[in-house]
Amino acid sequence: LTRWHWLVPLVLLAAGTAVLWNGELDRNLARGLYSPTDPTHWPQGYEQPWALLYRWGVFPAIGLAAAGLLLLAWGLARNSGEAGARTLRKAGLTIVLSLALGPLLVVNGVLHETWGRPRPRQVLEFAGSKTFRPVLRPVWDPGAQSFPTGHAAAGYGLVVLYFVWREARPRLAWLGLAAALGLGSVTVWARMAQGGHWLSDGLWSAGVVWFAAWAVAWGLERRGIGPPPRTSGAPRLWAAAACGAGALALCTGYLAFLPLQERTDRDVALPRGIREVQVEWSGPAAEVHLLAAPGAVVRLTATLSGRGAPWASLADHWEPQAGPAGSLRGRYVITVSGYRRSQNLELWVSAPPAVQVNLRGQPEG
Repeated sequence: LTRWHWLVPLVLLAAGTAVLWNGELDRNLARGLYSPTDPTHWPQGYEQPWALLYRWGVFPAIGLAAAGLLLLAWGLARNSGEAGARTLRKAGLTIVLSLALGPLLVVNGVLHETWGRPRPRQVLEFAGSKTFRPVLRPVWDPGAQSFPTGHAAAGYGLVVLYFVWREARPRLAWLGLAAALGLGSVTVWARMAQGGHWLSDGLWSAGVVWFAAWAVAWGLERRGIGPPPRTSGAPRLWAAAACGAGALALCTGYLAFLPLQERTDRDVALPRGIREVQVEWSGPAAEVHLLAAPGAVVRLTATLSGRGAPWASLADHWEPQAGPAGSLRGRYVITVSGYRRSQNLELWVSAPPAVQVNLRGQPEG
């Protein structure tokens, strides 16, 4: 490792921060993604591939961390004096420590929880209640967790492949770096489309993750990875088994904790002369919003967020019912299926200003 491995990224990070310092570019990009007429204000975030990236974008880093644990297990199980065993242990330690230090500890554990920068959907300019803060100006607000972005940090976490392969397989190292920059960058855009982060949050996620991986690789290079302490085969095999079990637990555990971001839209046409709409909705407890919107339809928009298994999903259907003349009646059913670790359900009912909407709910719990 040479000084160029930290000097060039430092210059790029400083230059990017200077461009984004006053927040004008951050807000202009967010303004292009914000829709004041949409009930959620950030409709692109529910479209593909942004919704897919939000749900699965972290999993490559989870899989890579599991692979690092397996490499470490393999290196511990082999003859400790072999050069191949040392190479496996070094690769495994580089991957595991880099992902633990950068995306997990510094980004999500420290900065994300303490910095307090409001998200785009939280600021006054985009129908929120907080004041915009430029990058690197903390306010220590526990209710604002925009800086930096954890999803993008996981994507950028693949830069560790560059440090693992840079000497033995330089072409693969550059491919790994390109994959990391590509996945991290499109994930930044996905989070911007959802009103969750600013461009400058993504820039600093990339910087933190790079310098964490560089620090780990530099430390291991200086210290060297020699054979483990002389012990019998049983302790080494137990340590290898623990690493393998950790890899399995990491993948299966995260699959039950995937982010949820789903939306359904249902338009109910209003016949001529209708001045009253009665909606009887049933489903899980939800936060309900009544909105006035131009047009000749009543739009029912349900959104689901939280954490859950891959098969967790949101569905709805409308059942028309007979009613008195001049009114429209129906039953709106929301169904959430699959395992959810946590969930937040919201319902928006948008109708023309001249139409009175009466909403009666029967939540399940």
